[in-house]
Amino acid sequence: MSRFSHANFNAKNYAEARPTYVPKIYDLISNFHKGARDAVVDVGSGPGNGTQGLLDLDFGKVYAVEPSTVMIEEGKNRPRGTEIDWFTGSGENLSQILPNKVDMITSFEAAHWMDHEKTWKECYEVLTPGGTVAHVMYGHTELLGNEKASEIVLDFARNKLKAYYMPQHDIAFGLMDAIDPPSWATRVERHKFLTKSKDGENQCIMTRETTLRGLQAQIYSWSPTDQYVEEHPGEDPVGDIMKVIMELYNAKDLDHPITMAWSLAVFLVSK
Repeated sequence: MSRFSHANFNAKNYAEARPTYVPKIYDLISNFHKGARDAVVDVGSGPGNGTQGLLDLDFGKVYAVEPSTVMIEEGKNRPRGTEIDWFTGSGENLSQILPNKVDMITSFEAAHWMDHEKTWKECYEVLTPGGTVAHVMYGHTELLGNEKASEIVLDFARNKLKAYYMPQHDIAFGLMDAIDPPSWATRVERHKFLTKSKDGENQCIMTRETTLRGLQAQIYSWSPTDQYVEEHPGEDPVGDIMKVIMELYNAKDLDHPITMAWSLAVFLVSK
């Protein structure tokens, strides 16, 4: 998580390059929740990519907790950023940060960074009765209609960047299967939407119509890429794989249209 806190981390690129959370996700969360709607907090919010959608769930207050001041400053400058109350911190110290108890705690692509032994305790402490914890996680980037290009992106992540990947990334790629619910949970639901779904499984709901330039920006937004580039000045590993991917698409330039897709999981817990 520390890469996102670096003063020179490109939080603007992160905000623009990462996938958009579709309405279906918020519908699942809203329908599961049976408690009050006075306040919700998004933990590990980054610049608020997931927090923004919470503004439409009829909560009186929307809080965002994020350890990176770089991300928070970017989030404040995003559309509707001023409608969110921002706090510096993490899921491990929510009770020391929030001004009051909350009815819902969410995370979007952040649960894999948490120490869940501590975070579940904090969630119990700050949640009102009937409150909800909703973790949302997407997996690795895939390119619909071009399996070979998808394999190159995944190989880049797992091999070229291997030295910079942490065990937490495996939790993300595993769509939170490694995270157990807390002992205090009264209801638990897990929903998955897979890019390669089988009969009876939910189909993928998280896609993005973009260009190869958008893919390039997305790869640059990864924390392992950011660290690799910093430690290997003069190298252009992303540019190198983009040349290969362009050939696979028979693309003349980076403005060639593509469709990115991600498997997605929603993990819901009620107090």
